Amino acid sequence: MKIQEFNTYALKIPLTQAWSISFATSTHCETVLTEIITDEGIIGYGEAAPFSPVTGDTVGTILAVFDMLKPLLIGRNPLEIRVLMDEIDAMLVHNGPAKAGIDLALHDLAAKYYQVPLKLLLGGQCRAKVVTSLTAWLGTIEQTVARVKLLLDQGTQVIKLKIGHDVPLDVARVKAIRETFGYDFLLRTDANQGYTTKQAVEFLEKTLDYQIELIEQPTVHWDVAGLKYVTQHSRVPVMADETVHVPSDAIRLANEGACDLINIKIMKSGGILRSHEIATVCQAAGIGCMLGAMAETKIGMAAATHLAASHPNILYADLDGHFDLAGDPTRGGFELKEGCNYVPDTPGIGREIDPDAMKPYRID
Repeated sequence: MKIQEFNTYALKIPLTQAWSISFATSTHCETVLTEIITDEGIIGYGEAAPFSPVTGDTVGTILAVFDMLKPLLIGRNPLEIRVLMDEIDAMLVHNGPAKAGIDLALHDLAAKYYQVPLKLLLGGQCRAKVVTSLTAWLGTIEQTVARVKLLLDQGTQVIKLKIGHDVPLDVARVKAIRETFGYDFLLRTDANQGYTTKQAVEFLEKTLDYQIELIEQPTVHWDVAGLKYVTQHSRVPVMADETVHVPSDAIRLANEGACDLINIKIMKSGGILRSHEIATVCQAAGIGCMLGAMAETKIGMAAATHLAASHPNILYADLDGHFDLAGDPTRGGFELKEGCNYVPDTPGIGREIDPDAMKPYRID
C-alpha cells in the first residue's frame, strides 16, 4: 500500500464565545484539515490547528510546511508511521501542528487498514469514557459566574477556570464560583503563564479553602526555576503546559523536579506518536499527565479522546477544543455528553471531513 494523495483544507470557523486567556483573545478557530489517500482507496483524516503564541505557527506556515513535506509522503507506505515521523523530525524542528496533521491522518489510516478503532491500535482501552473539563475564560465576576452556570448545565463534572491577569480579581472569581455553585464539581485553574512566582504563590495561598484541584502553567514558559519554586511552595499540584512540547522537555522537567503534572497537547508535540512518548516518559518519572487541546474540530478532539482512553498515565483531560465552534466541518461518531467524551468503536478516528459542511469556512 502506498500514499497516492495528500490533500489539505484551510478553514476559519467563528467561535460562539471569545476565548480570553492571560496573553491572547481568540474569536475564530483557524485550522487545516488533512487527507491522505492510498492506492488501495483507504483514506486517513487529520488536523493541524495552530496557536501562534504557543506553537509559533499559522495556517500559512502550516501550508508551506505541507508543500515541503508532500514529496516525502507520496509513494510511501503509510503504515510506517514512526519511520515517516522520524524523517520529518529530522527535516525540521518545531512545527508541531503541521506534524500533527500528518501524524493523525497516518494513525487514522492505519487503524482503518487493520479494521480497529484508534484506541485499540494505540494499545487498548484503559477507560470507557474520558472525563473532560470545560473552560471558563477570563472575564469579570459576572461573566465568570454566567459561563460556569452554562457549563454546569451541560452536565460537566470539571471546570477549568482561566486566570493570570489580576490576583485579587482571580481570587474573587474563584470565591464567587464556590459560593454560587458549591463544591460538587472539580475546579482547576490555568494561568497560561500570566503570574510571577510570587503572584502564583499568593493566589494559591488565598484560594486554599476553595478546593482547587490544580494550577496549570503559573509562570512564563521559559522560567523552569520559577515553575519549580511555585511547585515547592504550593500545597496544590502544579502542572506544566507551555513549557513542554516534546519528550525531551518532559525529561528536563522531571530531572529538575519542576512540576507535579504535565499537560500534553497533540498540536504542541507534533502528533499522537510524540504525545504517547511524553505520557510514557512521565509515567516512568512518576508524573501524571493531562491531555489538552487547541481550538480544534471534532477530528482533532476525537483523535485526542482515543489517545486519552488508551494511555494509563493520561489521568486528566481538557478536550473541549470544539465546544465553542459555531459549526463543525466534519461528520461521524464523537460526542461530549455530561462532561465526558465518547468515541465510537468503528475503525480509525471515527470522524471524517464533510465537504458540504466545510464549504462556508474554507479560506484556501
